Amino acid sequence: MATGDFDNDGDLDVLIVNNGEPPALLRNDGGNRNNWIGLQLIAKESNSAAVGAVINWQAGSARAAG
Repeated sequence: MATGDFDNDGDLDVLIVNNGEPPALLRNDGGNRNNWIGLQLIAKESNSAAVGAVINWQAGSARAAG
């Protein structure tokens, strides 16, 4: 079992794999009220996967770095 946002709509979907069976994707299409943001990190030099990238953001007076 693995969870993730397969369809990029801001809610978690579930992927289930059983031995010898095709995988089953259970999409969460019930709607959600979650706020989310997707990021695509692009390297400037040789680090094409952007490993170790640091993201800083600000929304109004709220700030975060990670």
